[in-house]
Amino acid sequence: MPSVAPAQAQSQEARPVFGPSAVWFAYGDGYPRIRCAPGSICLVRLQHGETMDGGALTSTGLRGWRADLVRGTRGVHAGWAVALTPLAGARPSVLHFATSRRSYALALQPDGDSMRTVAFTYGPSDGTTQPEPPTPTSPSPGKSGPDFTYHIDGPDLPWKPMRVYCDDGHTYFQFPPGGIVSAPRLLVVSPALSSAQPYRVIGDSYVVDRPVDQAMLIGAGPGAPVIRITHGGKT
Repeated sequence: MPSVAPAQAQSQEARPVFGPSAVWFAYGDGYPRIRCAPGSICLVRLQHGETMDGGALTSTGLRGWRADLVRGTRGVHAGWAVALTPLAGARPSVLHFATSRRSYALALQPDGDSMRTVAFTYGPSDGTTQPEPPTPTSPSPGKSGPDFTYHIDGPDLPWKPMRVYCDDGHTYFQFPPGGIVSAPRLLVVSPALSSAQPYRVIGDSYVVDRPVDQAMLIGAGPGAPVIRITHGGKT
């Protein structure tokens, strides 16, 4: 199986070709830039018969992205694929993985029109590696990264947030898979807000467009369970 070590070839971005059912890249043209906005799921289809180990996608350095292996079965679904899911607050990242035939280096961009299905064409002289994408742009000087210093207290519920964090003036309440369908009510305690519903839904998260110090998530029905969220050392 090819190594996932970054290729040493000069970085060159492949040109996408937009078809009626997929966005195509020529594997040998360079690294692909895959655009997938939060709230979308984008599939990167592998070549028919191409497979990979289950742990091939345990990549470090993905900033707010999930990458899951989709094993094909038969017929039109016989090909394997990688499902990309940008979470709220995702940042430009690079995903490396190796398959039974070659290695890939994908530049992930969490904006623009989502490429819902991505596929490749292959040539006999393509080789088995792609060039390394440039290092994603770092935050501007003076801007810190996401603030994850939130405490989440309350019973273990299907909708209890996996994490709460503040980034670039926005606070994100990220739910576990499927948890957001429970639609718990969000009450921002501090700072007090005048809006009855001070958040919007992006993908698997509630997003408040300002920093939050204290908040509560309240379930439905009598005796509704409550999850309390506090920032840092606040009580």
